[in-house]
Amino acid sequence: MKVQIRGHHIAKLDPLGINSADLDDQTPQELVYKNYNFDNPSRTYSEELKKASPAVHAASQTWTGFLNCPPPPSSVARRKGLPLREILRRLELTYCRHIGVEFMFINSLEQCNWIRQRLETPGITDLTPDQKRLILARLTRSAGFESFLARRWSSEKRFGLEGCEILIPAMKTVIDKSTELGVESIVMGMPHRGRLNVLANVCRKPLHQLFTQFAGLEAADDGSGDVKYHLGTYIERLNRVTNKNIRLAVVANPSHLETVDPVAQGKTRAEQFYRGDGEGKRSCPFCYMEMPLLQAKVSSLKQCICQSYPIIQPTEQSTLLQTIRSVLQLIRVSLDHVARVVNAPIFHVNSDDPESVIHVCNMAAEWRATFHKDVVIDLLIQEGIVTEEEVKDVKEKYDKICEEAFERARQETHIKYKDWIDSPWSGFFEGKDPLKVNPTGVNEDTLVHIGKRFSSPPSQRSRVYYSQRY
Repeated sequence: MKVQIRGHHIAKLDPLGINSADLDDQTPQELVYKNYNFDNPSRTYSEELKKASPAVHAASQTWTGFLNCPPPPSSVARRKGLPLREILRRLELTYCRHIGVEFMFINSLEQCNWIRQRLETPGITDLTPDQKRLILARLTRSAGFESFLARRWSSEKRFGLEGCEILIPAMKTVIDKSTELGVESIVMGMPHRGRLNVLANVCRKPLHQLFTQFAGLEAADDGSGDVKYHLGTYIERLNRVTNKNIRLAVVANPSHLETVDPVAQGKTRAEQFYRGDGEGKRSCPFCYMEMPLLQAKVSSLKQCICQSYPIIQPTEQSTLLQTIRSVLQLIRVSLDHVARVVNAPIFHVNSDDPESVIHVCNMAAEWRATFHKDVVIDLLIQEGIVTEEEVKDVKEKYDKICEEAFERARQETHIKYKDWIDSPWSGFFEGKDPLKVNPTGVNEDTLVHIGKRFSSPPSQRSRVYYSQRY
């Protein structure tokens, strides 16, 4: 259990291999095995546990899952239970490798066991060759888009995703799994970092419209303009993985203070209300935050907006159901205690391990659909499945798409603001009179009484208090 609780402190989360999970080389004392007097690692877990604590050993006879799974096919198979060495090895592979999980604070045994089952099952993160090819294609598009922009507009500010291109396959995996589980609309709130890439490769915004933003053209219609990496969009498209239609909206974000996240949640809540989605099964908010440096991480967490909007969500007055939150940070620090307030599990994952990232994203979407609760994904920045020629072919194909879109963008003469509306609301208010005033629930006599009391001079007692205020 100590490994399940503290394993994320020593997990290998840094893609560069420079920093440890807690920015130091100290191992928590709870994870130093010699402190538990395990004198013979070859003995079975059951024998060691009975020796250390007879009471816990008696309770362990009813355990299921990881600690009660059959031993590996070897000479130890003839023994009763797993050897302690095998138990420790499996625990380290599960909780101390490229995935670090904070979940043991959740006050629900069912939810904790749900997470354990999806992490501790041997080989559960393995992907099929087709799934790996899909990840390759998505990573290629993500990296190819940034490379093309850098080549064509090297001096333009664009806030790219270099170093964490896995964010695109991660977001698309969440969308795929959510669509499979019945979600029809996803509203995304995100900062400027990676926004252009998300618009291009997640929402599939036409590339020529994106490239036109770099040309500095005049607007052809009225509207409120902004820099290209603040713009939003709305699109309805077919998800090719699930063959289901999905509506994607990226909310415009003119602020750098994470205020877009509650806006995205409010937009989702409105859709849930007007579409009769009382359980939140068809509409889902997806908020992504960027924490590039330690200073940014601390200052962003101190912002009132980052602490208040997750906390008010599960209250009775705020009926928004479940948000998937993705946090991108360069240096991992355990400051995600805001998520603990709402009992949201936190998955720290090394962005250089695509299989682990995809597995965590699938778990996040399933968690939201199963328990209708928040979940946090913390992204820290050659197997013979495909040949080198296949990789080169995928890169050249996407580069050709970008070149064709660039040539089309050069022929544009104006920018159209209508192409960047993030809330067209098509079909949203059908059958409703836009001029109808809904009843407020307050009669005229009450309003008159409030008006008179509000505009009347204070009583004599109030005047005395006012005069003696100093």
